Amino acid sequence: MDDLINATDANASAPALALQWSVWGVFNVVSSVITLLLNAGVLLLLLRPAILIQPFTLYLLNLLVSNLLWILVEHPLDLLSTSYARWWLGDAVCTLFLYASYVLSNGVISAQVLITVNRLWAVTFPVHYRDHHTRRVAVLLIAGMWAFSHVCLLSGVLLDALRYRRPPARFGCVVNTGAGALEVWGNVTQWLNFNLELLFSACAYFFIWYKRRQLLLARLQRVSPLPGAVHRESDTCRGTLPLSPPSRPRARSQSFMILTLLTWSMFLNQIPASIYFTAVFYVDPARSGMQTLFRISTVCLSLQSGLNPILFAVVMDTVRESFRHWLHGVRRCWAAARGGCRREAAAGSGCSVKCLCSSCTRSWRGSSFDMAATNKATPSSDTSK
Repeated sequence: MDDLINATDANASAPALALQWSVWGVFNVVSSVITLLLNAGVLLLLLRPAILIQPFTLYLLNLLVSNLLWILVEHPLDLLSTSYARWWLGDAVCTLFLYASYVLSNGVISAQVLITVNRLWAVTFPVHYRDHHTRRVAVLLIAGMWAFSHVCLLSGVLLDALRYRRPPARFGCVVNTGAGALEVWGNVTQWLNFNLELLFSACAYFFIWYKRRQLLLARLQRVSPLPGAVHRESDTCRGTLPLSPPSRPRARSQSFMILTLLTWSMFLNQIPASIYFTAVFYVDPARSGMQTLFRISTVCLSLQSGLNPILFAVVMDTVRESFRHWLHGVRRCWAAARGGCRREAAAGSGCSVKCLCSSCTRSWRGSSFDMAATNKATPSSDTSK
């Protein structure tokens, strides 16, 4: 993405294979590795066989997969783009880079918007949501989200590759938004797929908060006595007033907390990038203030992808429980491996890799069975309610 700033004709005279490391390059590598490990770790914890995947969990998995795809494809190519004076990887890799910069980066935003749409459906039409929201519906909505992103954004990338692209080795790997058709496409998609999605998420969050507050107040009014009503003890004794059943504790709603943290994390981290990529259509990106804004947006986008799995681990009981069982399995694996090594060493055969693997596998299966038994004994709360 730095090619939006640094891709000029002057770069054409620089050697293509001259590696140019910078602070931003090092930050890109470190943040990419950390973000990759965090997203992959939480994704594996949610996909453990003992975990019952709820329909709402599919949206969280979609967000983690979107983060991983963006990190694995866009970040390495962006690092190569910023570390060399010229683009030397050819048109095909340039098209892949632009696909990741537009489609996959929008997939991260759209995945969070889809969570907002899910919560909006739940609080606006709760009965319809409870009766019709299934895993099949969730998969169809996720597929529709990706189809919408591809129709809007991939069309411009392919049009640039087939007709309007300038030589990447001279002008950098960027979409030629100076062309008439692509200038309109770039401006429209920036507002439709990025700016308006952010604005929709913010407005929908306040509406969801308002509707949720109304539902909580209505629930309190149903269990509380009407103001001014006189409740005499004799009425209860005679059976005139029914004895109210003891209130049952309700499970803590994790979905709204997840929505709150994701919405404001996305909004705060996407605002600099949204301002910058909207302003490049009206302001020269070579200005000093624009370059500073671009650096800030790069840092914020990297932080957002790393914050998502951390928020899941903090809020979701399922992730924390799965992580505790994973640690328990690691400890059992290590203890079993050490025990097997001691037995082989006492027999004079030494510690073999086969012994370590077999001991670790037996202990790990025992840990998985323990977790499955725990989940059967304790009914899991659907976070989508």
